[in-house]
Amino acid sequence: MTVSDKKQGVDTDGDNEADYYTANVLSANDYYPFGWSMPGRKFNSGDYRFGFNGTEKVPEINNGHNTTFFREQDTRIARWWSIDPKTREFESPYAMIGNNPIMYMDPFGDTTRVYNEIGELMETIPDSYDNQDHFINSENFSHNLDFGTAEQSAIDGLADQVREESSFFIGPSTRKQLAGVLSASNSEGLENLFVFGYTMANRELQVYNISDKLEGRKKDEFNASKAKSAANNFMANNPIVVIGWGHSHLYASSDNQDDWIPSRLGKPSDPTRDFTGFVNLKDYAAIIRSGGNPSILVSPFGYTIYTTMIRTDTKKDGFINPTTPGYEPKNRVLNFNGELIWKSQ
Repeated sequence: MTVSDKKQGVDTDGDNEADYYTANVLSANDYYPFGWSMPGRKFNSGDYRFGFNGTEKVPEINNGHNTTFFREQDTRIARWWSIDPKTREFESPYAMIGNNPIMYMDPFGDTTRVYNEIGELMETIPDSYDNQDHFINSENFSHNLDFGTAEQSAIDGLADQVREESSFFIGPSTRKQLAGVLSASNSEGLENLFVFGYTMANRELQVYNISDKLEGRKKDEFNASKAKSAANNFMANNPIVVIGWGHSHLYASSDNQDDWIPSRLGKPSDPTRDFTGFVNLKDYAAIIRSGGNPSILVSPFGYTIYTTMIRTDTKKDGFINPTTPGYEPKNRVLNFNGELIWKSQ
């Protein structure tokens, strides 16, 4: 439903004064999946030309055609008119929204996301390359590009620089391994623990599930002290530069189905204190090192990158972290193709 900012007065007693006001409805629609209006279940005053998700309707072509910023869509058959510039072998290049309008938003474009080395998001570069998450020394990253006006070649050049100079990155192999952790966690019905790192020969992060070394796991928690011991044992016996740890959040972690959405299931659990004053760092525990490191949360929706750095702030029980309102970097959930499907405002 679309409502204008005008209000319509209703005079019930004929004194030429409004007794109450009603909304001025410009349009109302029920949609099939992917945005085709249902016959007989729509209204338009004639003054509103936009349709599903704010895309502009083009009835001159057909009654299910919309135009977006970059291309044309036919909502009747859930297909774009032109091919996706970044195709995948398992999906039609004309597919809209990953063939899943419930779980996914349309991707914001191919991007290089730039994080500092402790996992704080610094920049999202709208380049023309496959999605990757790069971690870089923050002192080595600066630019003066305006992405709204810069030439695509200049934007791609900045992405080239980041991808060349980054310390390590999340690529397709990393994302496939993260999906594997989720699959193992679902099979067990238990929270899984993993570490991730790189070798001198390959900067793409590799994921190592160490859940079998961790006793006492539950569907929604594990002991941080035992997790640290398992991680230390792995690092002592493997020639991997481990830079962070991660864990899984399952549908089974809550009986409340309101929690089974990206904004909750993909959100790290905040630090808390119990009634004795004991501090439980939860998803911010110093399992790898104190002082902060990148951490990854996997859920049925994809993965969330965050930092374990804890900062003090009197407004939130002494803690401030990426899930605290008003604090940057923003919390965001990426699917296992590296596409943004949800971000905090």
